[in-house]
Amino acid sequence: MMNHQNQTHIRQVKKSIHSSLQRDLHLLIDMIPALKQLVGSCDVSSSTRGVNATQRLKLATRNLVRAMSSQENPLVLFMDDLQWADSSSLDLLTVLASDKACRGLVLIGACRYEEVALEDDLADFIRNLEDS
Repeated sequence: MMNHQNQTHIRQVKKSIHSSLQRDLHLLIDMIPALKQLVGSCDVSSSTRGVNATQRLKLATRNLVRAMSSQENPLVLFMDDLQWADSSSLDLLTVLASDKACRGLVLIGACRYEEVALEDDLADFIRNLEDS
């Protein structure tokens, strides 16, 4: 059973998601169907392909994380088996990890270091995080 404070917080998050994502909300609902339970249905805007679609998806994900996290209510993302992550996924994690506006985001990653070579994308990602 949710108390009034939880219901108020959920309404605020829902409003923040709608205002932050606007025309790109459908991109995330397509990837995360459970998100529709929180935000309801949305208008589907024109689809894009290629680099533009990839960039819009990164920005939409960043905006979703911004809308759902705060210092008072942090969002913790745990990713396992990062040694299998592709470069696009690591690019998205870089966008999230480097976003100074995501103050309530905690990223935790796990990998099998013995399966990561020095020239792998994950090794580059880890070095870049350490340097920043």
